Amino acid sequence: MSDLSLMNHPNLVVVHFNPYAGGKFWINCVSHSPWALPGLSVASPNHTTDLWLLDDLDADEIQRRKIARIHSTLPERSQMFNWCQSELGCNQFWGDTLRNLLFENKNIIQDTAIQLLDRYRCFIVNHQADDVACKKIFNLFPRAQHILLSNADNFQQNSMAIKQSDPWPLKYDIPTNLDAFVVDVDNTYMNVDLTIARVKDCLQYLGLSTELDSNINSFVTRYFDLHC
Repeated sequence: MSDLSLMNHPNLVVVHFNPYAGGKFWINCVSHSPWALPGLSVASPNHTTDLWLLDDLDADEIQRRKIARIHSTLPERSQMFNWCQSELGCNQFWGDTLRNLLFENKNIIQDTAIQLLDRYRCFIVNHQADDVACKKIFNLFPRAQHILLSNADNFQQNSMAIKQSDPWPLKYDIPTNLDAFVVDVDNTYMNVDLTIARVKDCLQYLGLSTELDSNINSFVTRYFDLHC
């Protein structure tokens, strides 16, 4: 296990969004870049599906496997209520959620995640909207970059209705004054070309090439089709 301070790295990207606002979708889109990783399953001993990332594979094979994993997270329409079961996320990659790492005295993270953080842009999700949490994140990780999903009310409501048989109250209170790349969800999502263009803008903001895997169009199209 590694100390939490090792996450203070220029390759760490904190993604701030309310649940069901499409944040993991955005991470998966950006991770169509060869230099970014979504929340793949590397947090041993419970999450080991993607430990091939540490094998001696060439870059093309790593990209092929990563893209296949990203696309495998999209369920059939009849399985939308099981959406969360196939998601890639923080537990699988870091070994816990950011909230628990910050506030539950779990000051350890997976060694594998730190190894990968040295090689790729890696993402962690923040759902904590209060100023205390945001200040703590910025203080703990001053070298990190940030992405903020804003104006997502309509998309959240639709996404919740599709994915939850027993909907619970949604939050709409993520701060809007963060130093971050901003994704205007309700004015971007459901438009494939605009979304991909903004993904490329995001890559530029992160200091990366705008190169994206050729499968990005089919991924975005299918995701939006599932949310119609």
